[in-house]
Amino acid sequence: MSNNWLRRAFSVYAGGGESRVAMKSHLATRGFLFADNLLFSVANFVLTISLARLYAESDFAALGVALALVLAVQAMQKSLYIVRVSLMPAHTARRRRGAIIAEHLIVVAAAVLFVCLVATTGTLAGASEQFKLIGLATVVCYLIYFQADFDRAILLKLGSALRPALLSLSYLVAVTVLAVLARSRGLGFPGFMIGLAVFAIGKGIVVVALVGARPRWRSGRRLLAADWRRYGMPSLIGAASYAGFTHVPVMLLEALSGPLQVGVFVAMRTLMQPLMVIIRSLDAGDKNRFQDHSGGTLIGVRHLFWRTIAMYAAIGLLALLLLSVAPEQLIRIVYKGKYGGHADLLIGWCLFAIFLTLSMPIQSVVYLLHRQHRAMWWGMISSVTGLCLALFTCGPLGARGAMLSTLCGAVLGVITGIWVIRDVVISPITDKAQMIPVAGLRKRRSVSEERSS
Repeated sequence: MSNNWLRRAFSVYAGGGESRVAMKSHLATRGFLFADNLLFSVANFVLTISLARLYAESDFAALGVALALVLAVQAMQKSLYIVRVSLMPAHTARRRRGAIIAEHLIVVAAAVLFVCLVATTGTLAGASEQFKLIGLATVVCYLIYFQADFDRAILLKLGSALRPALLSLSYLVAVTVLAVLARSRGLGFPGFMIGLAVFAIGKGIVVVALVGARPRWRSGRRLLAADWRRYGMPSLIGAASYAGFTHVPVMLLEALSGPLQVGVFVAMRTLMQPLMVIIRSLDAGDKNRFQDHSGGTLIGVRHLFWRTIAMYAAIGLLALLLLSVAPEQLIRIVYKGKYGGHADLLIGWCLFAIFLTLSMPIQSVVYLLHRQHRAMWWGMISSVTGLCLALFTCGPLGARGAMLSTLCGAVLGVITGIWVIRDVVISPITDKAQMIPVAGLRKRRSVSEERSS
């Protein structure tokens, strides 16, 4: 009886029609994805806690600023080609894996070399020690975060959900070893960062071997050029929009309030890792199967979208309820009395995480319908709002001002995202339009738009 109930519940979420074998395979994939995100988030948690406890606030703030810079650019990387890899058919990914891995390596190398050039120029010009630390931490964050989502997407598309989890386990081991060396042997902050960089480079080499195809550099350059022509401007504007209310406030906080407020802001964000573990693992699996489960029809996309939204919202609200019980005690336990008195920031980050999770199914539908350009311009509303609030509040309110701007931007991002796809997820669907293929809908709309223009 209980097994039948579980099977029916899973079938409702997945969209129905799952055989017993397919259901077991899908559950195993989700289990490995959860383990992957859990291990990666635990590693980041250990990294953040170790740096906060073992090094000066200026060192910790350098990582916070570097992380804000990298995550802002990573949003563009994900929109440029990682989401496309996640949504493409598996047979296409296998056929083009040499070009895909080459495209990825070109992007990572360009990002790292650019930061090295800026850091070297600044050092020769007599930049401060803090500038050098930010440059070093930025290189490390690029190597870690630019690889993480891509590794997961390409290996999952090639049929292995276990390998990303093992790679995340190796990252946790590397961070733990460096933390032990820092505590017992006095390893300095630069040494810690260099150790992480060496590990990340080695991990990248392993991923290339696991993909099982040599990088096809010429095809990779052509693929990158094609992706840039199609997704470049939406990715650039979209990343700028996202950064306007998530990462720019951190930089303004550093400039207007100092490293202490940045440390508080980043420390409270770190405590949201458990919630993001669950959501990212679910989102990775949902994007991988979104087109198949929706059936590619208008009514199928709508049903799957609202099922996913409802599940993500329920998980986020449950996390908020649990967190609201004793937030100050949690902060004291994790940071050993440091950063106390900021429970409101912790609750704010939990609310932000909820709205961020709601944006993930919206992103899937936007890409399925190829409406990135429309979403790009509507997304500027949230960016400008968050940026303006940060400019006026980070100085007088410190970390709380940055939290206000970040949260308002996230709320507006969800509202504008739903507006872009409102005809698919909200507007009434006639009986004739229910089974219209999404690809056909795109084609019809593009023809009508050309005629109207």
